Amino acid sequence: MAPTPNEFPACETSPVADSPGDRVVISGMSGLYPECHSVKDLSDILYNKINPINNDKSRWKFEHPEVSQYTGKVPGLELFDAQFFKIHYRLGENMEPMSRKIMEQTYQALYDAGKIVSMFNLLFKDSRQTLTL
Repeated sequence: MAPTPNEFPACETSPVADSPGDRVVISGMSGLYPECHSVKDLSDILYNKINPINNDKSRWKFEHPEVSQYTGKVPGLELFDAQFFKIHYRLGENMEPMSRKIMEQTYQALYDAGKIVSMFNLLFKDSRQTLTL
């Protein structure tokens, strides 16, 4: 017999974790998206229904019949503050752009979580110390 609209099936498991160790907290976020410098820029693009994917060939030029001519490009790949991250200038210039962006986005997520001051005090004071946030 099917339940009537006024009846609700009994929930056997609790949607909340039983022990404190099973809970997950999302405390900071960051992201890198086409034509966006931050998650807020992405929300503006989505709410205004702007398409960040285009056929602009400013970064590289390619012509192939089987490859899409439309791409989404992340802005500011050439920008990196090596001194801020305590990296030698030449190393920062020659690093793969994805490595630089991972460092920047990690910093941004920790900053968004409010953990950045304690993290950098520990990280740059003594490299042998363990990091606990």
